[in-house]
Amino acid sequence: RAEDVVAHIDHAVNVCGEDHVGIGTDGGITQIDDLKAYEARLATEIARRLLQVALPLPLPRLFDYLPPPGHAATPADIGRRVRVPFGRRELVGLVAGIGDAGEDGTGQERELRAAEALLDDDAPLLQGELLDSLRWLARYLHAPLGETVATALPALLRQGEPLPDTRVALWQLTEAGRTALPRLRAGS
Repeated sequence: RAEDVVAHIDHAVNVCGEDHVGIGTDGGITQIDDLKAYEARLATEIARRLLQVALPLPLPRLFDYLPPPGHAATPADIGRRVRVPFGRRELVGLVAGIGDAGEDGTGQERELRAAEALLDDDAPLLQGELLDSLRWLARYLHAPLGETVATALPALLRQGEPLPDTRVALWQLTEAGRTALPRLRAGS
C-alpha cells in the first residue's frame, strides 16, 4: 500500500539521513528532496482515485464513480459490491477496478457522482479465482461483466442485501443443565 511505502521511506530518512535515501525508477535512483511534498502529492493522488464499477446493464463497459464519502478507493475494494446512483434509480454493482479521476480527454475535469455505499464491509464478496473466472466468462460469452456477475449472485445479494451469517450455531448446556443431567432417564 502507498501508506506503507511512505512510512518505510520516512523511517529510512530518519535512520540513514536524507542524503542516503532515494526511490528507484527504471534502474536509477531519484533522491527525495522534500518528503512532506511527496506525501502531499501522494495524498492528492490517492484522493483522485475512483471506483470502476460493473453494473448489471447490457452495456460492455465499466462506469466511474467517486468513492463514498469518507472512503478512499484502494485495490482492496475490487470485488466488493457497491450501491451507486444511475439515472433516476440506484443499482448494485461490483467494483471491478480502481482508476484515476483525471480529465475526460477534452481537457475538462470529469463530473462524477459518488457511490452511495460499499456493501461488503469485511472483505470483497468476489475475489481471487472466482472473480477471475467471472471475468473470463464475460469475455468468452462476449457479455458485459456486470450482467455476468449479476447472473452469478443470488437474488438477495444482487439487490444489495447483506451476506447472511453462515456461522454454525452450537447448543451448549448451562450449569443448571449439567447439574440436572444425571437425574434424567436414560434415552430421554
